[in-house]
Amino acid sequence: MKLASLKNGRDGKLVIVSNDLAWYADAGHIAPTLQAALDDWDRLLPDLQNLATDLEHEMIPMRRFHELLKDAVDPNGILSPGKSGIWPRRLRGNRG
Repeated sequence: MKLASLKNGRDGKLVIVSNDLAWYADAGHIAPTLQAALDDWDRLLPDLQNLATDLEHEMIPMRRFHELLKDAVDPNGILSPGKSGIWPRRLRGNRG
């Protein structure tokens, strides 16, 4: 199970990232932030593990983590657009 924090206010928004780092799912319904998850770890761990399992089995809505990273690092989409199949947001069409 991999946890990440996306930019969203002061502490960010908690997400679960797939083992291959290609997909992520919102975990805000379990804990709003990574810090909140760590503060109540013993109680929230089973729910976080279930969400991670669902993500790995593609049983929940997922987002492309590599595209999110591309948008954060290269918001204007000028660095190697399309390399390795990762297109900037403006060229992705209706997907993202």
